[in-house]
Amino acid sequence: MKLMKYHQGDVFLEEIEVLPKGEQKIVRHDNVAFGEITGHAHCIKGCEIVEIGGREFLVLKENKPMTHEDHPAIPAVKSGVYRIRIQQEYFPEGLRNVVD
Repeated sequence: MKLMKYHQGDVFLEEIEVLPKGEQKIVRHDNVAFGEITGHAHCIKGCEIVEIGGREFLVLKENKPMTHEDHPAIPAVKSGVYRIRIQQEYFPEGLRNVVD
């Protein structure tokens, strides 16, 4: 099975086969990530964002588009489980998350 990867702005979704073990807490629905500067959001209607061990994972039960006000839409994110990563950039003081 080929695991999918999607990139939109500063958000990177990396498909994983199963959620990691550990206590799960649903932290939000529909909004994959919020923009720190613009307040715009990366959205997939119908998804759940689950936190396990301080990391966030996206659970999607059917193929759906990912939208954002400032980026081209991804027409169909495949159903599955994804690790959510925020792109980082290097500075002499260390790595920082890219702000959108």
